Amino acid sequence: MTAVVSALIVFGLAALAEWLHGRRIRVAERLAFGPAGARPWTRLVPMLRPVSLAAFTWGLATLILLKTGGDDDLADEKDGEATRLVFVADLSPSMYLQDAGPEGSLTRQARMSEVVEAILQRVSGNLRFGVIGFYTESLPVVMEARDPELVRNVFNGLPITYAMPLGKTDLGRAVNETLELVADFPENSTRIILFTDGDSVNLVPIAQRPKSVKEVLVLGIGNPNKGLYIDGHQSRQEAGTLRSVAASLGGAYKDVNTKHLATTTLGDLVVPLAPLKRGLNLEQIAILAMVLGALINTFLPIVLDFFGSDWKVNSKNAEPRRLLSSWRGRHHHEKVFHPALAALSGGGAVLPLQRGAGSARPDGGPKACGGNSRVRAGRGTRLGPDHRGLRQARRKIAEGRTPAGAAPDSAGKIE
Repeated sequence: MTAVVSALIVFGLAALAEWLHGRRIRVAERLAFGPAGARPWTRLVPMLRPVSLAAFTWGLATLILLKTGGDDDLADEKDGEATRLVFVADLSPSMYLQDAGPEGSLTRQARMSEVVEAILQRVSGNLRFGVIGFYTESLPVVMEARDPELVRNVFNGLPITYAMPLGKTDLGRAVNETLELVADFPENSTRIILFTDGDSVNLVPIAQRPKSVKEVLVLGIGNPNKGLYIDGHQSRQEAGTLRSVAASLGGAYKDVNTKHLATTTLGDLVVPLAPLKRGLNLEQIAILAMVLGALINTFLPIVLDFFGSDWKVNSKNAEPRRLLSSWRGRHHHEKVFHPALAALSGGGAVLPLQRGAGSARPDGGPKACGGNSRVRAGRGTRLGPDHRGLRQARRKIAEGRTPAGAAPDSAGKIE
């Protein structure tokens, strides 16, 4: 909505500016574009500019909102309460026994890592991840994480066991400490997934599930039928113990030693992906609008300059320069300043004066100046030896007489 409002504001301001500009140039249309006026297609220009500017504004605002999440719809999604998905992992030595997987060739810890990876690949939405490891006691490793890679790092061989005191696995105590760690989360915002083989000392009473916990899944790892020897006893998946823990917490027990957890068991943690849409998405449309708007505003003045009118303006000095060239062509060997020709050429013209032993006066009178004498315009004028002839020539020019050989105009005088 913000992008559309911004585009409408820009369109309105640009349309108002085009309307005012059209009123101003309508009076001088023939003077600016010639007798025939501008070409018909130029009537689209007052609409092209506002539309192109509005398109560029909409595209830019849309991209900014997509990147920053400032739109109302995105803000509503972010304001919703996040779901906490907490993995509780058994890190006791029995988890390194090799009897897990479809072929029984994986360690229980490796099988747990596979199941966690399968869950992470299916869950989505507004999630916060947590990992709590337990052996003789519970230890929060990662809490309130947005990036699932942090969870993968914990289950891919992070040696957390060395940070815990040695002793026997106490599953009941670990579960109670886990419930205390998540008790302060918002109500019904937490899902707990517990991974263990159930090899533990006698269970202590399990505490009541707090209001923050919405669901508990107890996932069994290890062969439930055949045990392996460790620390003076046979260790296997204790299905009965795990069912008891799940019942105390109001959750469900699942054996994932050979099969992965069903997607339906994850419930609303799995958000189905929207089907692929054909065509351009919103971000691509915004970029296209910006490119088209910028191109129209860039090349429109150039197109108007070359194709906006049939009228071609000639050089304003074409006729005066032709007269000046005609004068100089007949008297190219003579150089004397004349103000009439100076007005035509911009101040650089000269009046002819014969060179040699003497030069004739402009009105055809006696010789005025000595040989090679010349008079130039402006300051620093160099005078010949005969100053009297120079003064006579200047006086004739000041009186407005036409020099010999000059081409008068229709009024009979040189402009």
